[in-house]
Amino acid sequence: MPDGLKEVRMINKPNLADVPPFYRGYVEPLPENGIEAYLKEQCSSFVSWMKELPKAAYQETYGKDKWTVAEVIGHLIDAERVFSFRIMSIARGEQGALPGFDQNAYVVEGRFNQRDSESLIEEFTALRAANLALINSLDDTAAHKEGNANEVNMSISTIVYIMAGHVRHHMHIFKEKYGL
Repeated sequence: MPDGLKEVRMINKPNLADVPPFYRGYVEPLPENGIEAYLKEQCSSFVSWMKELPKAAYQETYGKDKWTVAEVIGHLIDAERVFSFRIMSIARGEQGALPGFDQNAYVVEGRFNQRDSESLIEEFTALRAANLALINSLDDTAAHKEGNANEVNMSISTIVYIMAGHVRHHMHIFKEKYGL
């Protein structure tokens, strides 16, 4: 994470009743406030974890028809982009419904198993820095703006928390299922 990146705007945890049910498990364990610092620290710790993995571990999976470590990291990269697009679109006043995405098709087309670990690390780091810069650019009222994404109404603050919770969720899967 670039040292010169300013602290981002204070975005408080959304009320869980306002979080779409599918995402509540992502949002619930996160801090009430300070998600900005959490996102920065999460990036640093995730990148450190990726750098420590042996190269062969990127091709490991925990079962038939399950994603490899590289594919899960690629999925996290794709999701960071989708979340960023949703934040920007809602912040800019988009009134149309934003589409969902087929994560399985994205992983296939992403060809993440053909990439080296350094490129995945570089891309995730750049995306998280860009997302923090986007969040920092929002005014104080933007976090409460709502839009429709994947046929569900949600606020920008909810999406920011989902972004952090999504990486946290997959880190638990790496530990529990992949043994990493």
